[in-house]
This record gives sequence, C-alpha cells and structure tokens, in this order.
Amino acid sequence: MEHRVPEIVEFATRIMTLYSGDLIGCGTNHEGLGFLQDGEEVEIKIQSVGSMKLTVEDPLKRSWERGVYMGADSTNLEAVRRHRPQG
Repeated sequence: MEHRVPEIVEFATRIMTLYSGDLIGCGTNHEGLGFLQDGEEVEIKIQSVGSMKLTVEDPLKRSWERGVYMGADSTNLEAVRRHRPQG
C-alpha cells in the first residue's frame, strides 16, 4: 500500500469520528489497477462479516488511463508503453 495503516487512521480521524468496529477500505497500489470510473462496481467481502457492493457514479463521466506505471521494473505492459514509448 502507498500509505502505512497508522497514517491512514490519522487522516481518517481528522475528518470523521471512528467507532469500534468501523472499517477503512485501504485498497492496493497494484500495477494493473487504476482509478475507479463511472459505472464500475466494487464488491468488498470480509470473511465472517459479510459483503458490500458499490456502483461508482460520476456525474461528469470522466475517464482515466488504466494501469499504474511503477517505474523501470514495471510489469504492466500497457503502462510501460505509455511511459516508455519505443522510438
């Protein structure tokens, strides 16, 4: 993850009160992923707790490139092509 858990909790508590049992979805900084976009669905499952499904709604209908470029050792071929074009 990009930020450590204590930093995430500190940030969250600046803008809201956390109560016992609250969850913070942290996600991942995986190369194949990108920003969620309008119309996409996300399902979060926690063993022995349950699941929650969300549909992303963006009234502006924006879109972003797929994939995250992680530098010279990147394994995401699409992101490598965008950031290191072959001349």
